[in-house]
Amino acid sequence: LASKYINLLGNRDHTFNSILIIKLDEIGDLVTALPVFYALHKHYPQAQQTLVCKSFNTVFFEHIDYVQCVTWVATMPLGIAETSLRPSLSAANGQFLIFDTQAYKTSGGHSGVRGEVLEDIALIRSLKSSGYQCATVNGSELAHCRMYKDTDSLVNGYTKSLWNAFGSPAGSVAVNSLLAFTYLLPPIVAATSPKKSHRVLGALGYFSGVASRAMVAAHTGSRPLPDSFAHPVSIATFIGLNAMSWSRHVRGKNSWKGRAVTTGAPRE
Repeated sequence: LASKYINLLGNRDHTFNSILIIKLDEIGDLVTALPVFYALHKHYPQAQQTLVCKSFNTVFFEHIDYVQCVTWVATMPLGIAETSLRPSLSAANGQFLIFDTQAYKTSGGHSGVRGEVLEDIALIRSLKSSGYQCATVNGSELAHCRMYKDTDSLVNGYTKSLWNAFGSPAGSVAVNSLLAFTYLLPPIVAATSPKKSHRVLGALGYFSGVASRAMVAAHTGSRPLPDSFAHPVSIATFIGLNAMSWSRHVRGKNSWKGRAVTTGAPRE
């Protein structure tokens, strides 16, 4: 399909800043589609390609800078992320970061990412770009942190940075679409479909999501039940906050603690 589209455009001048590709196939099917990525890059070298794929397929794009893989449906593929030096496979929690001193200095430290909105993730990406591996571990038994004290601070805290969480507008659309498909569509189908078989499938999808959330909560010390049954509500809230974040970002209205949030490095 992409090849036909490229040929259809012919020699006309078209400019694309980002291209979203969704391919949730197995390894063999993705390998046969690799020429499409090269063809797109040849015709649109300035465009960043965002690929939604299964986590084990990211290995084929380890050294392809113009393709950013998005595999975050239920969780980051931490096993792959820990061994990969690909910056797009970076996860971090800014409240509790542990560095090797030499790696921190070599990568530029906080001064190198002082203009970033998500400086914790930017730090990990900087470390990986400098050749250092990074790991994300469960520290819930070591430290406790309450990020926000009320609803207003929670909304402002999330919206100031969510627009920047997935690398590009295409990445945000891809991640939120997958979240909606995985966690919101099943309970809707279970509650509204006139076909019994569809309602059963919807119910199975819903309870699978509840089970995964309950397992994470139990492992990290949170309350598994009854909170996990409201997981679709949490996902809908997250998607809404993401949309609000993009709206504020486009209008230049994002702020934090009374200060406007900008993306440029601060002046010396």
